[in-house]
Amino acid sequence: MEIEWEEIKTDLEQENQMDEEKINKQIKQTIMTKYEIVKETSFTGVVLYSIEREGKYILNSCDKDLNKVEGYLENIIANNDQESIKETIKVIEVYED
Repeated sequence: MEIEWEEIKTDLEQENQMDEEKINKQIKQTIMTKYEIVKETSFTGVVLYSIEREGKYILNSCDKDLNKVEGYLENIIANNDQESIKETIKVIEVYED
């Protein structure tokens, strides 16, 4: 009986590929995302609330009303909303006293 080494090698590679895909799928299922409601008080005393995902501001999540922001967060979580893409177009640096 002749051993088909190439077939065995191919079978093992396929098994490893399937195992790796299964592990990656399990990892993706267990990764959690951290959302935070952040309160910001300006120097003039105006209070604004916003949502951050993994420490980054979520576009259009800012409001003076905490209840609205909590509603935005519930909607994001319930619908697995995708965030908008934010780009910096222009930066101006000035010296401040």
